[in-house]
Amino acid sequence: MLDPQFGEFPTRWDLMILLLAIVGGSVDAVMILGFNVLTGAQTGNTVLLGVAVAQGQLATALGSIISVIGYIIGAAIGELIIVRHREHWPWPSVVSTVLIAELIPLCCLLIFWRLAGPHPAQETMYTLIIYAASAMGIQSAAMLCLHNSPTTTYITGTLTTFATKLIRWLRLVEGASHSSPGRRDLVMQQFSAIDSLWIYGLTWFVYVTGAIAGGLLFLHTRELALLLSIVAIVLVVVAARRAEIEGQAAATEI
Repeated sequence: MLDPQFGEFPTRWDLMILLLAIVGGSVDAVMILGFNVLTGAQTGNTVLLGVAVAQGQLATALGSIISVIGYIIGAAIGELIIVRHREHWPWPSVVSTVLIAELIPLCCLLIFWRLAGPHPAQETMYTLIIYAASAMGIQSAAMLCLHNSPTTTYITGTLTTFATKLIRWLRLVEGASHSSPGRRDLVMQQFSAIDSLWIYGLTWFVYVTGAIAGGLLFLHTRELALLLSIVAIVLVVVAARRAEIEGQAAATEI
């Protein structure tokens, strides 16, 4: 993965991506169990919307529509932060600031859900859905900053990229084994183009693990399961700020 301003991303970005995959999986697990709506995986949520409309379940359909609207609002907020400050801030600072913005609706979701109790009124439920969906939209905007990186709130593209990169890697291996020594060296040099293959498969695995963890925590602690996502985002923000400080120190030494 490349940073358009500062060259290569530090290795810790891979860990940060995996932490955000936990957030994406766990938040959707909590929201599907709590309100039967997806707030990050909007493809699945759109299917739920269509099914609800087909079955005449207007309350469920409205929840899905509100989720779509909240997601769009969140993605727009994230992108506004990015485009307004990208030219002035170091790259890690941009990402961490967007993720700090994500913490606001997530914390509001936890607090207001806690205050509403185990059976929120319908109007309150829709407000909670907006909080969750806008947080996922903000995170999605942040991930788009990291060009050529896996997505962490919707996983279809990540799986597709993993499969296509795997086939390219296998073809390179096969080509290298049947090439002349000079040609083999050239082929091996091309491996760098797909050296991030593993992060796509691992992101899917961690996303599923996050969904399992979020689901289990919700079954035992209800809305407190959201603390898993909040802690993960805080860790990513801290790591991004540290990367920023190290980058500034390196630039000063140069």
